[in-house]
Amino acid sequence: MTIYEKAIEKWGRDVQTQKIQEECLELALAINQYQCPTKDPVEAMNHIYDELADVSIMIKYIPYLFDKDEVEKRISQKLMRLGQLIGVGGDKPSLDLSDDPTPPAERELEKKIFNALEGIMPNKEWHKRTGFSALKISRIIVEKIQEP
Repeated sequence: MTIYEKAIEKWGRDVQTQKIQEECLELALAINQYQCPTKDPVEAMNHIYDELADVSIMIKYIPYLFDKDEVEKRISQKLMRLGQLIGVGGDKPSLDLSDDPTPPAERELEKKIFNALEGIMPNKEWHKRTGFSALKISRIIVEKIQEP
């Protein structure tokens, strides 16, 4: 059981969901205060870093509190839209797995499968036809390959 699951077990889903909201609000306030001319900029920036750490921790609760596949789908859609807005990537979101805890060998295999899937059909089509992103499909394939 992960530390996140233990916290949910101890305090409950509702409390941890509210905690995500609280930490996001505190980060927004810290950023707002940084722009205030009466605040010490060093102290204000340290406050931002503290709140960024809190929000980063709370974000890791998402797979335990919400539908992870749906969140991944929405992230992929938003990255595709961002790519279109800034003129890079088009239908193809960047496969940035730098913060993924997956072991490097598995991550490399996921990248190869992802690229192969993207070569067959654009990510947007994978969503339309299967309800999953090419990244999610590649992760499922890697899991199946590694099953005993």
